[in-house]
Amino acid sequence: IIIIFLTIYAFAGSLFFAIFAFIQVLLSLVFAYGVYVGILNFPFFPFLNLTGVYICIGIGADDIFVFLSAYDEEVRKRGGVPTLDGPLMAAVLRDAGSATLVTSLTTAGAFLASSGSSIPSIACFGVYCGLVVLCDWLLMVTYVPALAAIYTNYVRDACGGSRFECWPGSWRLDMTRPEVAAMKAQLNAVQAEMAEMRQLLGKVASAVGAR
Repeated sequence: IIIIFLTIYAFAGSLFFAIFAFIQVLLSLVFAYGVYVGILNFPFFPFLNLTGVYICIGIGADDIFVFLSAYDEEVRKRGGVPTLDGPLMAAVLRDAGSATLVTSLTTAGAFLASSGSSIPSIACFGVYCGLVVLCDWLLMVTYVPALAAIYTNYVRDACGGSRFECWPGSWRLDMTRPEVAAMKAQLNAVQAEMAEMRQLLGKVASAVGAR
């Protein structure tokens, strides 16, 4: 979990944004648990569900990376000036929201497919992890844009000249040093590994659900 948080911080370039973005990932776990118990009325929460928490945290962090990458792309189209307005956020959500929606639906569908398993713990595991993935996407397209607006309108100016003043990801726009390029390549490799893990988990969940 600490490694994932530090990766978010390194990718975002803002401690404030990294903390509250990570809280968003944790909130998706609570949100999903509320749906799992309060709406679906599942009386059984097996220990196996806790093992899926780490997987879902990685998926949530990946969605944040996609959001920041989409933001950086829109900023570059505007000449590299990090300003926040309605059209920019709409463009970011169209890009990041649609991309993460597809991956979230396929991942959640793979998890939910195992809900038909005759083993109760496997069925509960699939339902809960599927709910976490869907809840994380809902928070990503609502919570994260709101966090971005709050940061830009209130926190960034209040930070003064501290290193945490920069907008998430904007520090990468002006730095062309080799070590920064190497860090970005490593982060892209991490994202590729996460995508491969999603595909593998989907195949495993589908195989378990078929049984």
